[in-house]
Amino acid sequence: AMRFQSGSDGNADKGKDKMKNRVMTKGLVAAVAALAALAVRADAPEVVHAKDYGFNASNATEAIQKAIDTGAKTVVIDAMPTPWYINPPKLRSGLHLKFEKGAKVFADPFTFEQFKHTALINVKDVDNVVVEGSGTGPDDALVGSFPTFEERSKYCHVDEELQDGVGTANARNTVIRNLRIANCGRDGVYLGGWDRDRASINTLVENVDLNENHRQGCSIVNCIGATFRHVTFRNTRGTEPTAGLDIEPSYDVQPLEDILIEDCEFGNNDGGGLVMPMCSIYPIRVTVRRCHFKPERGRCAIDVMPRGPTYAKGKGRPDVHILVEDSTIEGYENAPAIDFLYAPLFDCTFRNLKIRQVPGRATWMYKRRCSPVEIVFNREHNGAFPSERCGLLKFENVTVEGYLTPVFVRLERR
Repeated sequence: AMRFQSGSDGNADKGKDKMKNRVMTKGLVAAVAALAALAVRADAPEVVHAKDYGFNASNATEAIQKAIDTGAKTVVIDAMPTPWYINPPKLRSGLHLKFEKGAKVFADPFTFEQFKHTALINVKDVDNVVVEGSGTGPDDALVGSFPTFEERSKYCHVDEELQDGVGTANARNTVIRNLRIANCGRDGVYLGGWDRDRASINTLVENVDLNENHRQGCSIVNCIGATFRHVTFRNTRGTEPTAGLDIEPSYDVQPLEDILIEDCEFGNNDGGGLVMPMCSIYPIRVTVRRCHFKPERGRCAIDVMPRGPTYAKGKGRPDVHILVEDSTIEGYENAPAIDFLYAPLFDCTFRNLKIRQVPGRATWMYKRRCSPVEIVFNREHNGAFPSERCGLLKFENVTVEGYLTPVFVRLERR
């Protein structure tokens, strides 16, 4: 563990000011839009049922869109004898999209290729939207590109990315709750948007099962304020990275601020549980609390990977803090529980953890036995980062069980 001087890059401070200005402007625009919507829809019904607007078993998009366009605060997606096959409907601010217990919503298999890289439930350019199942558990309502893994395999090849389940872009105050989101052609949940000024702000994902998705259980790309509570990230397999949760911006001007992951479960993902290949000119804060990391099929429970070339341009240290506490991590003998790749640039604290090795082997990792924690130094990155720019790796009250290797932290240079 290495400590470096505090302080920040001047460019980063300018970036923070620009972000604050953008957020304030965005808030004013959203407020004006909300007032206009209220004026137009003052006589709208409180609740409507989408089935009353012409359910079509082949493609029911029109029924959902008509129900949304009534201006009703709540639109109910009813449990029908057959699933809802749809294209992404256009949502609006203030919408409560409620899935009845037993409702199933899938992409139209004949038209979904027209909507690649677009979420089936696309929370875009809107505020105060709730997408939730009406039951108390994530098994009560299902959203996905395909009904089964076998069906997904017919359309999604290893190197192909199709459609997300629920996605946000340029959206404030979004709630995603009480759903199973499974067999999506790309990510189960996607937070961000490709444009650098379109951050997702204040998002809650709660009581959601992200299962058998093609690229990630969830990707956090462009986000200010996100809470994941009682979420299961499992069985991701398809195209890389295939992680349970991947926190990774597309560009270094995208923020990853105030991300909280608590009371969640990870397991059996091809690309690992929580993967953090991060870089940003803004501060990054990630807190993981009371989580259970079950063994991962392919890689490690937690991967921390600074994107070195971005940080190499600056003079100060990266303003990144990661806290993992009060959690249990289980893993196989040939995969470390916690892996640092390239260079340990971030301040990371691991507190009150149980790290336990269980029988079995990860498919994509080492042939050798691994230590609970491993740090890999990459020559290219280390040339740009002298020791004074590296972060502090801190372990407090960590219990290790079942490992045959006597080494807690293993260092490797490549």
